[in-house]
Amino acid sequence: MNINDHVEVILTKTGIEMLENHYQEAYSHLPISIRMPLDTHFKASKQEPIQFQLWELMQIYGPHIFLGMRESPFVGNEIHIVEKVTFDGGLNHG
Repeated sequence: MNINDHVEVILTKTGIEMLENHYQEAYSHLPISIRMPLDTHFKASKQEPIQFQLWELMQIYGPHIFLGMRESPFVGNEIHIVEKVTFDGGLNHG
């Protein structure tokens, strides 16, 4: 596995709030006219999977994940690896 590989999660309400806070903080210094709307980056629905590169997921959620945390940002506390499609159309797990 590589940190540039894609992973998929379903966000809890807490996970959506963490993501929104992350992007609000990241864009707070930019003029409103050039801020990327949050919904163009992801579709944050409580029951729909959302994909990230592993490094981005770690950057956003890493500070919030620890032993004994009250609520996981991910439904079922699960992170799924997204299978890669190779140049010949076959599936590859890494």
